[in-house]
Amino acid sequence: MGTLKLLSFWFVFSLVFGCVCGYLGFDIQDNSEALLNILFTASTTMFSVAMGVIVGLSFSEITKRSIRERLTASVKQIKNNLLAMYGTSSTLLIIVTICDPKTLLLGFFNCKVFVIIYIICGLLCFTVSFMHMQKLREDIDAELSRLQQPRTN
Repeated sequence: MGTLKLLSFWFVFSLVFGCVCGYLGFDIQDNSEALLNILFTASTTMFSVAMGVIVGLSFSEITKRSIRERLTASVKQIKNNLLAMYGTSSTLLIIVTICDPKTLLLGFFNCKVFVIIYIICGLLCFTVSFMHMQKLREDIDAELSRLQQPRTN
């Protein structure tokens, strides 16, 4: 899924959830700051680990150009998704942190619930990215094994 589509999907999902929670009167003002900090800390940790794994990936052993280009494109897509999700989560957290709590309840929309759900969605996105990176690593290993096997005629 493209970066913009992924961000749009999670953003709309979180927006709808924030509206529903606000409409139903669900409010989490008491412990919301602590919850936001915990979720963002988890998000930061997962982002850092994922980017470290991406930086550590090497395709130097793969000599076939088409395969190397495909793998590089996959890694670039994962990296872009991670950067966009983390960047958006960070921006939303900053906005919610500096805003007056009274302005965060806009009619039937609860901004804090929206940001909490968005960060949770980001954690899910990071988890899926880890699974994609694992699959990518398996593909690399399989391709290297296939290329290193002697051909029989």
